[in-house]
Amino acid sequence: MKINNRIGVFHISKENKSHAKKLPIIQFIRGVASIMVVVYHFKHVLIANDSFKQVIDLLFSNGAAGVDIFFVLSGFVMVYSNNDLPEMEKSRKAYRFIVKRIIKIIPLYFFLTLLYLFILIINENIIFDLNTAKILIKSLLFLPVASSDPPHFGYPILSVGWSLNFELYFYIIFCLSFFWGKWQYIFMLVYFTCTLLLPVAILNKPFTFDCKITHFDNTYFNFITNPIIWEFVFGMIIGLIFKNRNESELRNKRYFWIGFLFTSLGTWQILSGFWGGHGPINWGIASILFLSTGVFIWGRESVNKYFNFIGNISYSLYLVHIPLLSFMNMILKLTGLDFFATGFSYLFLLVCLSIILAYHCHNLVENKVYQKLVNIFLV
Repeated sequence: MKINNRIGVFHISKENKSHAKKLPIIQFIRGVASIMVVVYHFKHVLIANDSFKQVIDLLFSNGAAGVDIFFVLSGFVMVYSNNDLPEMEKSRKAYRFIVKRIIKIIPLYFFLTLLYLFILIINENIIFDLNTAKILIKSLLFLPVASSDPPHFGYPILSVGWSLNFELYFYIIFCLSFFWGKWQYIFMLVYFTCTLLLPVAILNKPFTFDCKITHFDNTYFNFITNPIIWEFVFGMIIGLIFKNRNESELRNKRYFWIGFLFTSLGTWQILSGFWGGHGPINWGIASILFLSTGVFIWGRESVNKYFNFIGNISYSLYLVHIPLLSFMNMILKLTGLDFFATGFSYLFLLVCLSIILAYHCHNLVENKVYQKLVNIFLV
């Protein structure tokens, strides 16, 4: 990455100004992260004497780390795919960017949130009162639900939606950066420095990467200053370095062994529970190691087709598996077959059904509805 000292602007090398080539490893990482989260949410159905319980606990007790992988990955993808946007005036480019992100996220999330609420009302006797209505509104507006329990800040109706709050916030700031033209990444750096570092300095608080610590009485200030946002920033930094890499140098065999070491360390951290938890110095470390190894060492290599498939449907899979679990429990309860709702066979069934349902949601909602909305708002 070259820096013009006179004007302080990041320059992307000429060979990278064309449309970014697809990186199969990105979908592979997405696939791994989504499976981690799904099995983590399903593994409670295992019973104490289940023959696979110890293995599942070993592999997926820290499956929530998939969220941190998604955050680092989002920062990287925003930078890497940035040049795919056609040349146009800043305001139009910002508009196209944010509209595409919104119509990608919202339709499926809104549909599954309302569906899940309906299932909860039927199956778990949830009362739709004023408090539930407030949670629903905040869920649909991608706002923190509560002031406690950072970085989740309470759970939306569809619990995994807490991470989408951070995703959409990051997209909004990235959208604003288009108005700064060639200073885009300088703006991002300054903005996140101001929101993540200045409040700590002003309040004379010790700097920390611990995302469970808050400094304000206001929920929204605590949200935009939460250290988990550093994961997006680190992903962006990896993206900037990657776009200006020396590809021939990276083919050197010694980098393969560095990648093997990074992957081993990241895997060990997640499996062992060492420094476990959300945040840049917890699961964020493994996420950064995985992404760096993936894109620099195996960036354009073909990957396992099954994980590539899971990566393609990862957003649908991430959202649909929670409503599916409640729906299946409801059906088994209504039919008097709830004794089937435990054990490895049930977990395996849930994972398979989640993948099947996610595939259809991906095709019907993510692809078809997305394309129709693109034709309405962006043509």
